[in-house]
Amino acid sequence: MSYIGKDIIHYGCAAAFDPDELWACMPRHARKNVRKAERAGVLVGRIAGTADELAALRRIWYLPDDPNFPTELGPDDLAFAATLDGDLLGGAILVPVGRHLFLNNLTADARGKALQVQSFLLWRIVNELAGGAWRYLDIGVSYRPNLYRFFCSFATSRYPIIFHPPALRPTIRFAPYHGLIAADALPDDPVAARAFCRGRPYTLVPDIDWARRIARALAAKPDAAEAAPGTVDPIAGGAEAPITDAPIAGAVEVAAPTAADRLELVDLTHLLPIPYGALLVGVALSPETLWERFGCYDFVKTAWLERALAAPAHRPEAVAAARDAVHGRYLAAFGDEDLRIAAADGFITGFRFRHQDAAALAERYRRFGVEVERTGDQLALPCHQHLGDAEVEYVYAIYRGFLNLCSEWTPTHVKGRLKAPGDRTPAGCS
Repeated sequence: MSYIGKDIIHYGCAAAFDPDELWACMPRHARKNVRKAERAGVLVGRIAGTADELAALRRIWYLPDDPNFPTELGPDDLAFAATLDGDLLGGAILVPVGRHLFLNNLTADARGKALQVQSFLLWRIVNELAGGAWRYLDIGVSYRPNLYRFFCSFATSRYPIIFHPPALRPTIRFAPYHGLIAADALPDDPVAARAFCRGRPYTLVPDIDWARRIARALAAKPDAAEAAPGTVDPIAGGAEAPITDAPIAGAVEVAAPTAADRLELVDLTHLLPIPYGALLVGVALSPETLWERFGCYDFVKTAWLERALAAPAHRPEAVAAARDAVHGRYLAAFGDEDLRIAAADGFITGFRFRHQDAAALAERYRRFGVEVERTGDQLALPCHQHLGDAEVEYVYAIYRGFLNLCSEWTPTHVKGRLKAPGDRTPAGCS
């Protein structure tokens, strides 16, 4: 039995296709290795990737019978060979992934390793492809300390990556609820509660399903709020009639109250860090009406929700500003990826983008404990005010693991030689 971890965030290495930037980031020993191969007269150039050329590279690969080594190149794949006096010393195969190139294979024979050919290949590849369409070379990530130090030596930036879900997964939901709030920790300020609803009349109910039931009742019977007490039949079939997603005449579900002259339904559990509650904004139903007519008045919950609305951190403008900041963190992480990211218009309820493999990506997020909404090729990820840097990094790391072609490789169970870490792993440039 062999241990396979990869269920913790690690950091992959990327090299910008900018020789000056790369040289500035390379540590002294990496520059020395490049000069060594250069002084020896090693040449690096593009090759067509014919069957014979790939077979030659396979023979000097660390595991010649590796089932993951390519037998042919894709139409946009690139291959490079390092030679000296006509002899093959090493090579590299690059595969396009979105807007960047992935270092699928980097190999050298014994003579090539002595001349530091693998370092020289990376350096020459960056020079050859500088100024082109590709944004960067994804050198990859390793869980072997010595190989990881080598990767870091050529990194101009690093990115988070995770391959497998942790045994104890975090839970990242659209709802910002993250822990209990004691009632005495909330202010008792009716004026602030009214201000939350922009000074408009409002009604607090236990949850969004009850808000929908009542809104449908008001749409069907506009005078329902004034009906005689003692009858609980807001909808044909009674208060337990099925809840549907059909539009409600005269009402609209919104993320936060607005100043519009209409009946608005707000699911407070998706707006604030609380476990229950919904608002009907635009109508004030009395406790008697909720109790007698609709059968859903909970005076304990209503009093707690009134105080929750009054908390300064819960004001819609504060929530909106905090969500804008979280959305900015998403953009900083995902901005260079090959995604069609939706503009953040209005009150943010999620980070939205389109992806050609949306179904598979959505399933991956769910396995990692991240709630996701999918409509066709569009995905929405949680983006609320209580997501910190660590949570956004985790969400991005899951995506990077999805991109990494090694995640699809057949395990070879070849561990290689381990060199214990030195004083510390080179950080590269960030």
